[in-house]
Amino acid sequence: MALAAAIRLIGVGSTGLTFDELFTVQIVARSRDLLQLVSSVATQDAHPPLYYVLTWLWLHIVGFGDTAAYRPGIELALRLPWALTGVVSVAIIIGLGRKLFGPGVGILSGLLLTLEPLVAGSDRIGRMYPLLVFLGLVSWTLLVRARERKELRPWLGYALAASLMLYTHYLAVFVLLGQAVYVVVASPRRRRGILALAIAAASFVPWVPTLLTSILQGRANTYLREPIDVVVRHLLGWIAATGSTPAYFGAATVLAWVLILLGAIVAWGTRDHRRWFFVSSAVVPLGAWLGLSATWLNVAGTRYLMIFVPYLLILLAVGIATLASRYRFVFLATVCVVVASFAFGGAEVVLLPQHADWKAARTAFKVHVEAGDVVLTNSRLTSALFAYYLVSDRAPSIPIITVHDPRRFPLDQLLGAKHIWVATEAFGAWDPRNWTIAEGDYFTQWYQTHTVTDDARTVGTATSVLVLSPNARTKKE
Repeated sequence: MALAAAIRLIGVGSTGLTFDELFTVQIVARSRDLLQLVSSVATQDAHPPLYYVLTWLWLHIVGFGDTAAYRPGIELALRLPWALTGVVSVAIIIGLGRKLFGPGVGILSGLLLTLEPLVAGSDRIGRMYPLLVFLGLVSWTLLVRARERKELRPWLGYALAASLMLYTHYLAVFVLLGQAVYVVVASPRRRRGILALAIAAASFVPWVPTLLTSILQGRANTYLREPIDVVVRHLLGWIAATGSTPAYFGAATVLAWVLILLGAIVAWGTRDHRRWFFVSSAVVPLGAWLGLSATWLNVAGTRYLMIFVPYLLILLAVGIATLASRYRFVFLATVCVVVASFAFGGAEVVLLPQHADWKAARTAFKVHVEAGDVVLTNSRLTSALFAYYLVSDRAPSIPIITVHDPRRFPLDQLLGAKHIWVATEAFGAWDPRNWTIAEGDYFTQWYQTHTVTDDARTVGTATSVLVLSPNARTKKE
């Protein structure tokens, strides 16, 4: 638990907000009360409201809920409760793994979830995904307990957890689909289970018109969508996919999937409800999600894999524990390889920035900016973050111009500028490392030099151009 807390809490407030986090902060600040907040979420966002309601309450408690302007400490205030939620999820998976397959599997499951980079990285971002993983684990724990007990209380607890999960993220429906299979096939109290699922579904009915409106208006298109083959490759290589350098089909990945398959065989061989837990928690929801995403209604995205990862980790722990019971040396070697792979990913989550950090550029910009300057950005997201961190307490008259193609600058708006700041999140054609001082380049026509900052922490001087770019290396031409 201490390791889980360290990975999720060390430096959690040191980096600047992502665009999604900034949206959360601003929608909370613009809402005077919870009724207005829910209304704003219903009309402006593509997600259900529970995460925003909890965030609104928390930020008002800690004193950050009433202003949309930047205030130091907002990053920690926003992320802290969700990082702690991730720590609690580790404790829950330990209990779930122990109940299903014994204490060894419980401890291994907790260790793997502690280090798993996709989940650990999401726990350090103040969005709804840690809450979704937490509620998924809670609902499964309650469901497994409810099938063994005669009293009604566990079923009511499960119905509540399932309802809250639906109000956290729409993709929770895939988790509930798997749980419905478990109730029908493996629960001796099938009627109670079906009733609990019906209660959860009925509780979500008031929000269904909002969901349909969001789909018809296109707001649901803001969901991260990736080609299905890309997501499948990420899934197959997720163990070794640490940050920006995924090692698809590397040794650790192949070994992990072999152990998951071994764990699935062991679970299926139990000939009791545990075989259906494996099918219902991993195979059914993951298969339904990938199957739907292979159609025109694509809801695939690598980040959404975290919904299914905890249950694959339990199977991985079962596979490792099976080796431990028969081949001690092989078990030790396997633990070393798999845990080392996860540990590398977990360390990368803590030590390396997971997104462009405009907060780090704040001081540099304030020192060098002058009246008459112009800011160019490469996207609406960058414009919002740049304005939040770097312009909010400076001259508001500095224009921010969004240009989607670095080869098509608005010459009429730039010719009179004293300095031009190019604010980009370095990728694709906008990556300054790909820029060249070549014939036809607008900067070549106007100026002789340009400078790129090193991770947005320092700003070099140039003849007439100052270029600000997180995640770019210093380069002078």
